[in-house]
Amino acid sequence: MSGINIPSYLLGAIIFLIGQTATAIWWASGISNDVEELKRDRDDIRMMVDHLDVLTYRIESLEATIDRAFGKEMR
Repeated sequence: MSGINIPSYLLGAIIFLIGQTATAIWWASGISNDVEELKRDRDDIRMMVDHLDVLTYRIESLEATIDRAFGKEMR
């Protein structure tokens, strides 16, 4: 029984396809990491905006207290 004879062009095509597949998987994993970082950034920004809302309320409350205590001319 003789060995299997694979044409060189077919072997080259198979190696090329394996390389392309490996590169596509590597590239997709990098994109996945970038998406995860963007999700974390989005959540951090939401938290900051929520804290800004609380800060705005506190500033308005302090302004109202100053207005009641000293009148609007103190601004």
